[in-house]
Amino acid sequence: MPSSVDAVRPEHSIDVEMSPPVPSVARVMAGMLGQYPDAYYLGPGYPARLYTSPPPSDRLARFAAIQVLRQTSGRTRGYWTDEEIAEVDRLSREGNPDFETRLASLKAVWDGYAATKGDPLVQFVIAQLLNSDFPGLDLNADRLLPVHGNSQGLSIFVELLIEKFPGKVAVLVDKRTYTGSLALFRDKGIPVYAVDFDEHGPIPSSLEDAADRARADGYTMPFYYTVPDGHNPTGVTVSLQRRQETVQVLQRKKMYCFEDNAYSFLPLENQKPLSPLAALDKEGWVVYSVTFSKVYSPASRLAVMHIPFDWKTPSGARFDVYGALTALAGFQTLFHGTVDWMALLAYLHDDRGRLQSLHDLSRERAEYYGGQYHILEEGLRYLLGNEPDVFRLVGKPQHGFFQEVVFGEKSPTSDSMNATDLMGQLLAQDKVLFMPELDFMPPSVQKADPEAQQRGRLCFSYTNKAFHANDTRHELAEAANRFGNGVRRIYGLSPKPPFHLGMVPRFARLAR
Repeated sequence: MPSSVDAVRPEHSIDVEMSPPVPSVARVMAGMLGQYPDAYYLGPGYPARLYTSPPPSDRLARFAAIQVLRQTSGRTRGYWTDEEIAEVDRLSREGNPDFETRLASLKAVWDGYAATKGDPLVQFVIAQLLNSDFPGLDLNADRLLPVHGNSQGLSIFVELLIEKFPGKVAVLVDKRTYTGSLALFRDKGIPVYAVDFDEHGPIPSSLEDAADRARADGYTMPFYYTVPDGHNPTGVTVSLQRRQETVQVLQRKKMYCFEDNAYSFLPLENQKPLSPLAALDKEGWVVYSVTFSKVYSPASRLAVMHIPFDWKTPSGARFDVYGALTALAGFQTLFHGTVDWMALLAYLHDDRGRLQSLHDLSRERAEYYGGQYHILEEGLRYLLGNEPDVFRLVGKPQHGFFQEVVFGEKSPTSDSMNATDLMGQLLAQDKVLFMPELDFMPPSVQKADPEAQQRGRLCFSYTNKAFHANDTRHELAEAANRFGNGVRRIYGLSPKPPFHLGMVPRFARLAR
């Protein structure tokens, strides 16, 4: 019997023929998840639930009080002095009416609408932070634009290119790349050219060839999209040499690049940070976008993009690219939540007002993810490491959340086993989820890569049930066990004794 909601919901006849939905593994996965709410997740690339909280309110309150004090002192930036700290503590303790009124007024401003460009203090601090944390980076605070995640930054950049260069825009992407970006390019009708990519990063000659092919096809405004640190879905971190070679191609071809930095603060083995493409490029061809959602509060979706260039029209007039992107961002999100940004600034400063390294602040998270990867790697090597015709790990991630895998093509029930079918069987029978990689490939790669149907992405960051760190370790071990023995069953192999944390030396103390 239909529900009362179904009974009253109208259905409208329309004259427009609707196109069928684009085939998508993600759609299939989303449809199945509702049937298996208790599944173990090795698929969605979510940050761990352990690290999703903003800083304590008392830290934000202290930060706000300092800003109020500085409204009258005229000193707006720099470390907090002992005198300022003592004065704020005294005013707060005594309940000074004027101070409390001004503090309430400031908080009201922070809770209200704010200009699309955000508070100048945010731009100043974030530029200072990133320039300190990455070798050679020299961002101009006045060219930083707050955006709602790197996805919005990419979206408005694409919109501007399409608007100003209609029919001339194409995008170059690594032959496996972030599915959300591919969906954006598809929805905008932008032709996609694939760039060969190996364990060191993009192949420079392939990047150059893709740019030449795009321009030969009439797309005079190609740009390159990439995720150099903890590449999604391959997990690769692009080597310094490849970064330098990539920038050389960009400069030689006079081609823009959108550098998506989501995972550089999460090294899995405490690697030193590498120079971003934006730091190596001194000619202004790289739009640099950094999100804080993986190392701070994911729901806040705080990110910035840096636009280092303007355009000069044929008549010699200057076109303000930063201003145009600011307007597009404003159309999409209208206003930013200043209080969210100020909470981030409060998190970034210590109790003496000193700006801390986000690499240092993120170290606990990075070590946690490194441990998660170690569990997954050990589990899969134990369960499937001696079965190269059935399963193999591809590369070794250095940052982020992801491990690429390839499954065997033949099983006892099929001569053309594919990752999508495998996902369905593992989810239905073993209650464990992973992500096939078809949606991460441009159509040309789906056709050309002989292993396209067998590729998958495992994510080791997120657990579906547990919240305590030790419990999440056990949950990931169980997910690896279900995945590994499930794959063995599907390919006709006998099960192995269960994998558990006692088999991982660094976590043996947690064994139950």
